[in-house]
Amino acid sequence: MKKTPILAAALLGATLVSGLAACSSNSSDDDAKPKPSKSASSAPKAVTGTCVDGFMLLDASEIGTKKAATVTDPCETVSIVGADATITLGDVTNLYFEGDSNKVTAGAVTNTFFAGNKNALTHTGAAPTVDDQGTENTVTAK
Repeated sequence: MKKTPILAAALLGATLVSGLAACSSNSSDDDAKPKPSKSASSAPKAVTGTCVDGFMLLDASEIGTKKAATVTDPCETVSIVGADATITLGDVTNLYFEGDSNKVTAGAVTNTFFAGNKNALTHTGAAPTVDDQGTENTVTAK
């Protein structure tokens, strides 16, 4: 009778048991609550009302009590969030309406995307390509 397979099986079993014991968790670790990292709390706030690297965010809630803003510098992409603002823009390649009831007068606009409702765009130049996922949005040439 050979003892080698039995010895090998015993060593393998002992190795598995000791390996699993090292993986078991301590019950006090399970109750610990995760803490947010410093980088999450120190993330930079989005710049609004300024075209940075070809992108500008306009937040109607940050425009002020008159809900009016004028930014005439051209910008590749402008995203308007919030509601009930009157905005004047320069030339824009991609204009996104992500809020409702905003009135925008702009220079030339290449593409317009409506995700909100009851927005109005008045533009100069050729008619933009329009992707309208909302309702009652209008695009008018000046």
